[in-house]
Amino acid sequence: MRRCSRLAHYATAQLRAETNSRLEQVEAKYLHLQNSSSEIQHLQKEINRCLQFSAGDEDIDLIPLDEFYATAPEGVSRPEVTKTNEHEQRLARLTWEIAQRKALVDTLTEQEGRRNVLISSINGKEQRLKSLRSKISALMTAAKPVQEALGVGNASASSAEQRSLFSLLPHDLSVLYVQAEAYRDIMEDTNMQVVIRGDANEALRLRRQQKDEAEEKERSDDEEGSDNEGRHNAVSDRLELNKKTRRYCCIPDDIKAALKLYYLPELRVTCMKYKITGKLPTHGAYRGVSAHENLLDGLFPGDDGSECPNPIGAAKLRQLKLGVDSFANKYGRPYRFVQAITGSASLTPGAAPPTEAEISGVQLADVLHEVIEAIRGRVAARVKLVRQLLALESTPMDALLVYDVPMNLMTTVTSFKMIDEETFMAAVNPDMRALALREGGAFYFLASLENKSADLKINGHIMLPVDYPKQIPLIAVSVTKTGGKESPS
Repeated sequence: MRRCSRLAHYATAQLRAETNSRLEQVEAKYLHLQNSSSEIQHLQKEINRCLQFSAGDEDIDLIPLDEFYATAPEGVSRPEVTKTNEHEQRLARLTWEIAQRKALVDTLTEQEGRRNVLISSINGKEQRLKSLRSKISALMTAAKPVQEALGVGNASASSAEQRSLFSLLPHDLSVLYVQAEAYRDIMEDTNMQVVIRGDANEALRLRRQQKDEAEEKERSDDEEGSDNEGRHNAVSDRLELNKKTRRYCCIPDDIKAALKLYYLPELRVTCMKYKITGKLPTHGAYRGVSAHENLLDGLFPGDDGSECPNPIGAAKLRQLKLGVDSFANKYGRPYRFVQAITGSASLTPGAAPPTEAEISGVQLADVLHEVIEAIRGRVAARVKLVRQLLALESTPMDALLVYDVPMNLMTTVTSFKMIDEETFMAAVNPDMRALALREGGAFYFLASLENKSADLKINGHIMLPVDYPKQIPLIAVSVTKTGGKESPS
């Protein structure tokens, strides 16, 4: 029994020792497992951080791959390696980008140096100009006695202002100004006056803006190539005038026609706006006939100012779905004869633009003389027409009896008044209506006549064309017998 007890205790001790040894091994393995798990988690975090890392070259806008292989030297592009290895390809593209940027930096440095040289040169010239101001003032002071002796002292300031404004005129208006001044001096036309009006500062600002836009467009064309095809300017927002030239043409009876000419750079045309002043008839019904909006329409065949004569300007207006009426109230209409006197077009529709020799020679002077005489004739004819209409309206028969010859009056004019186009069209027959639409009228009148001996009433509907009296009027006569049926003719 004792021996068995000892053996049992010995076996138990051995088992406990073995158990403790195994527990120590398990604890060591478990601790190693925990350490490995922590290390794995740490490595996984580092891997994720590396995967999420954003390199600086990813935000660089590199040139396209085809352009890279076309422009980069083979020593940089290495197509035999980079076309199969994306990493090497990326490195090669970055190397070429760095080289290009260094070249641009060198160019920028060179251009900045040139700019600094130009700035210093400009500053030097400005200083010299400032020093000239005092000398010019002293010279003007010394010249005043001579100017007063010659009688040109009062006109010098105005002439100097006109010369300064002339330098800011666009080419078309400058040609017109020179030709008009020469025409006035040669023809000794004292009834003609040419004046340049406008804001010099605004003209300078617009000229600088156009120059900057042209330079910017040129730089963009050099840098971007075909990428700037989508860039365009809205013509409707850029109808600014460079300058305006005002020309006064005097007509007999103290009537003046003030012609304002505006140059629209976006449409490359010159527009004319006019105003008639002087001793005009003030009667309400006929007050607008002498200065009507169609006063200069049809001054020359086929020239009503309803279309842009410049092909480029006409294309821009069609693209924007605009017409001449959109700016006619502000700037006037681009008549073809206006383009002719500025040397940019011919009076004849469809003819080629005049050459430089024709612009600078006597041809343009002849055109200017023809246009001035046509305008004076048109205005004089309109004023005379209004006076005749007033006489017909107030005393119809007295206006017709211009000769003191005994006459047996059978038919008398009872009334004469102005009507609108709708009334005229409603009163005439279809054939006459079609003829009136084809001819195109400017003013419409109704003359009422009476023949008491034959009991007849006669209504005459009259349509006057724009260029009356060059073109004869259109008259529709309807005769009605008292108590009978109307008989149109």
